[in-house]
Amino acid sequence: MILKNKKIKKAAKILAIALAATTLTGCSLFARDDAPKGGLVIEKDAKNLEQGAYYTFNGEQYGKLYSPERNFSNSTSNAKGSTSNVIWIREDIDYIPTMHRGDKIVYRSKTNRVEKLAIERFFDLGYTIAVAGLAKDNTGRYSVSISEKNSNISAKTSAKELFKLGEGVVGVIDSIGDVPLRAGNVSAYGTIFGLEQDKTYALNVYLGTVLHVVNVKADTRIFGSAEGTEIGNYKFSGDQTVEFQFPNYFNSGYYMVNGYGLVKYLANDPSEDDANADMNVPNVYPKTKEEAEDVSQQKIQAEDLTSAKIKVESDGEQTVTITYEDEGDKKLTAPSAKLITPDGAFQFEKGDGNTLTLTTALQKGEYEVQIISLKKRPYSYRVDSKNDKPTEKKTPSSSSSTSDKKSMADVVNGQ
Repeated sequence: MILKNKKIKKAAKILAIALAATTLTGCSLFARDDAPKGGLVIEKDAKNLEQGAYYTFNGEQYGKLYSPERNFSNSTSNAKGSTSNVIWIREDIDYIPTMHRGDKIVYRSKTNRVEKLAIERFFDLGYTIAVAGLAKDNTGRYSVSISEKNSNISAKTSAKELFKLGEGVVGVIDSIGDVPLRAGNVSAYGTIFGLEQDKTYALNVYLGTVLHVVNVKADTRIFGSAEGTEIGNYKFSGDQTVEFQFPNYFNSGYYMVNGYGLVKYLANDPSEDDANADMNVPNVYPKTKEEAEDVSQQKIQAEDLTSAKIKVESDGEQTVTITYEDEGDKKLTAPSAKLITPDGAFQFEKGDGNTLTLTTALQKGEYEVQIISLKKRPYSYRVDSKNDKPTEKKTPSSSSSTSDKKSMADVVNGQ
């Protein structure tokens, strides 16, 4: 897994085609005043909404979408997702408005009309140091381009300590404390995972052959672009706004709207407890235009998604087989499944009988399997390695388990 108690799920192959929505006149929709500062912006009256801004609307009040610090342009949004795009969040997490299923995204302007929204989904990667885009070399080590012009290093966090090494230099982060920094602790976004919130870590950075030790705190919560789509079917509200609704296949998560700002979306009723909502469950996007235009809001039952942890004993090619029972009910449809890895979400294929199979290269460790539409049917799984003997068939427990990981916290923390 990418981070303790965090999941990263994204499409295995994501396009990096940046989409910029336009008005009917071809003008940009993104020119606007500075992002809200000092807290969440709430309005009660539509007449007070900022021109050219996006808000959530729950029928009673409007919450202005928040534009956080990011490593990509404020005027672009990628409707397919891109591992180049990350967002830095700290104490401003509370500035992001919350939107529940059935609420609306609204836009107000006296001159422009928005006909569609580019929606970019971001997964919560947890806390780390505010550095992204680490580049892997032929030896498996990771380097970072150190420059105040490099948006992959946040100058607003303790990561700015890296700038003291010089301008326009390339540093190789060989290890953190005594732990070598290799692929097992670097995400697809070039960020470091496995760190603990607000702890200080000693980065062993080499400029040429000279070692420099830089102490940096894991003070930033990072969100990575994972998937996206475009939605339309707007309506005029009568309050000088146009309204959009998220489709019923959207799961709880953080969504960037037209590159303007971020919203926290919860796919449940406002009266329900959302403290433990999983914000990283991948969306299942429709294959046809007719399905994509369905914006009816339906409650998703919890039993439609079953999660289990599997353990891979060695590096190499693995075949994961899930076997489920129909219990004589012919009305039940076959379930589907995904394997969640740091490199993306991989779809199982329908096998013989009541089986789902996936063959792919995996590193030794623990992974999550998500089974969709199992409908409480009994199931089991097995992991067969190409290099080792097949594992015994295992029946997952009802609760997930998390393997212990070696902490990379340096003695700077007094430990």
